[in-house]
Amino acid sequence: MIQEAKFNNIEHKILQAIELKAKQDFDSVCNIYQELVVMQPSNASFYDELAQSQARLGLFLEAIENYQKSIDLGNSNQFWIYKNLGDSLAEVEKVDEAVLAYQKALEIEPERGMVRQKLTKLQSQQPEANL
Repeated sequence: MIQEAKFNNIEHKILQAIELKAKQDFDSVCNIYQELVVMQPSNASFYDELAQSQARLGLFLEAIENYQKSIDLGNSNQFWIYKNLGDSLAEVEKVDEAVLAYQKALEIEPERGMVRQKLTKLQSQQPEANL
């Protein structure tokens, strides 16, 4: 009975977050997913959703940390995680790390032109190696 109540509470919070995300209330969405990662710390999708909302709020360092947790937990939506991680890294001018994230995304889905364009732009910003 306790497990069922916990599941229903999690399900309720997810539905609430979906509604708030549609209204672009990312502060509230962040709060809900912060609660959810405490309730289910091994749920990679919760970290991904938290990171996406943090990025929308301009909290890129927090988003980077949570995208990485999602990756570490084996999120199955790998292309988007790496793409979004690259976007957040680029926002905080961690160019080398952003390049690696975009390259990883392209290893998963090489046909994604949008990511290839972002990668090319970042690579043009990198200082050339001194030979």
